[in-house]
Amino acid sequence: MSRLIPLLFLLLFSTTAAAGDIPPASDLAATADEAHTDGKTVVIFFYQEECQYCETVREQFLRPILNNDDYIRRITLRQVNTRSEASLRDFRGEATTHSRFAARRDKKLTPTIAIYGPDGSRLVEPLVGLKGGTAYYGHNLDEAIEQAEQKLAQK
Repeated sequence: MSRLIPLLFLLLFSTTAAAGDIPPASDLAATADEAHTDGKTVVIFFYQEECQYCETVREQFLRPILNNDDYIRRITLRQVNTRSEASLRDFRGEATTHSRFAARRDKKLTPTIAIYGPDGSRLVEPLVGLKGGTAYYGHNLDEAIEQAEQKLAQK
């Protein structure tokens, strides 16, 4: 019985951690259609493995968004690994990979957060790097989301 408790704890912790993961981009055309129907913008987090700044942005800013109803009502969040050959359908529905999509969008520096409208057009300038450090990054991200929403409302 004493061996079972740590195993149950580990299983519970693993399930909880997975629930807060940012969904990988797989079909951006479908994602954008759904976001448009719900009146949301599409926020894409471009990252690469073993990037400490990417991990900081993910853990301190993006994962908390997944647990905040205010953000969930306003944005659809996906992530793109700039070095991955994972399959992806772009905003036009064309088959590509994460790395080719990132290269076409000129997202070589990570972390980068870009915000798109339902047609795949970028709504605001992307946040590149850990702009403003951790003290200001949350403010910069909020500001970018608000500007994107305003621009989308004008279309």
